Amino acid sequence: MLNEIEILLKVQEKDLKIMALESRLKENPEIVNKARNMLKDAENELKEKENLHKKLQVERKNSEIQVESNNEKIAKLDSQAGSVKDNKTYKAIQDEILNLKARISLIEDTMLENMEKCDEISSQAKDLKEKTAQRKKELEEAETKAQKENQDIEKEIRDLKDLKSEIEKNLGPEILSRYYRLLNNKKDAVVVPSRNGSCGGCFMSLTPQSIMKLRSEMEIVTCESCQRILYWES
Repeated sequence: MLNEIEILLKVQEKDLKIMALESRLKENPEIVNKARNMLKDAENELKEKENLHKKLQVERKNSEIQVESNNEKIAKLDSQAGSVKDNKTYKAIQDEILNLKARISLIEDTMLENMEKCDEISSQAKDLKEKTAQRKKELEEAETKAQKENQDIEKEIRDLKDLKSEIEKNLGPEILSRYYRLLNNKKDAVVVPSRNGSCGGCFMSLTPQSIMKLRSEMEIVTCESCQRILYWES
């Protein structure tokens, strides 16, 4: 194998590791954002339940006021009925009292339903508070873990780049330039073996002339189809 190919393979090994690590760096923000969105959803759900609970409490208070107001009307009508001499007027007052009592009964039924809903929503809100606290804890853990991992990954990348720079000193600028053009384009291995007369990168068949050059290991050979740099794999 040509000395330049051996060196390029070492450079490529470091570059592929760096690319994999950089990909992991991009995953951590996604994990943190997912945890943040889950917390936001839990907070919104809790807020919705709390607002509904407040609305039901206001409705119950209004119902209590209506019941009190209707009871006051009944008391006044009872007082009036005691001094009424006319049967027709007396019957009208009694009918009005019955109507008011019927309204009170309906309001009280609504109040009972309201109380049951309030109890149910209070229980749901309690569960959501626990869920929100858990989501907050998960977000904090995700942020702490991501920060630590990012620091470790960034250090590993720096170390790999330092090692790579030392190795690259043994290569000429022309071959390095060609290598990095390919790497930036392919985002994958660009120094590949030939296997069974084919390119180990794109798997297209090589010409007999290319195969002969590869076997001689006298010069750098590239794939006619994908331009990757080839080496002979015996």
